[in-house]
Amino acid sequence: MSSVLPDAVLQRAIEEEDRCFRENPDSNVKAFLDRLRNLGFQFSVSVQVKQFMPKHKDTILPLAVQYYDQAVLSNERCYFISLMRYPCCKEVVPKLLDAFRRCTEAGERERLSECIYSIHDKDYAEEYLSIVSTAEYGIHRAMFILLLGRIKYRKAIGAIAALLQNPQLCKYAISALGDYREKELEPYFVRFADSDDPYLSRYAKQALAKLHSDRKK
Repeated sequence: MSSVLPDAVLQRAIEEEDRCFRENPDSNVKAFLDRLRNLGFQFSVSVQVKQFMPKHKDTILPLAVQYYDQAVLSNERCYFISLMRYPCCKEVVPKLLDAFRRCTEAGERERLSECIYSIHDKDYAEEYLSIVSTAEYGIHRAMFILLLGRIKYRKAIGAIAALLQNPQLCKYAISALGDYREKELEPYFVRFADSDDPYLSRYAKQALAKLHSDRKK
């Protein structure tokens, strides 16, 4: 979400946030925002803090982690997670992976996986693969599948290909396999190119296009 909000939207956001903080004076988000304002950061609502990242990461990230650790409410933890989704925040990946494994709230687990994907740290490929290979994580494996393809972790190809049998994850598996741009994977893409499912067909055709483009070079 952009930090530049239309005046009417900004005013509503200010009023809503003020109401929430009056009802929850012990809010960790409120304490975090007050701390930033005391440090000289100027903003009207919490979403605007993102405009200071990643430039002021060395100041904001440690505070975001501190208040994240103290947060009791899932929606507050999700707010702090949203401030960590930058490639420069690699030091928080172990904490996020641990939180993902322990989390039982679907929306929060989704935010954690999206954040880890956005950070794009190759050093934890084995842990991403472990999550992808663990069925109990269900649909929340999607971003890790895409991430393994994005970093081209070859050891994960077999595990990703196995998920072509999973109706929930098939489209993510096709997209990830396409990122490897390897000729031996072509039969998978041909198999789904004419699928009645528009997503499967689109990702399969995109993967084939990548392979054909590479051959022309």
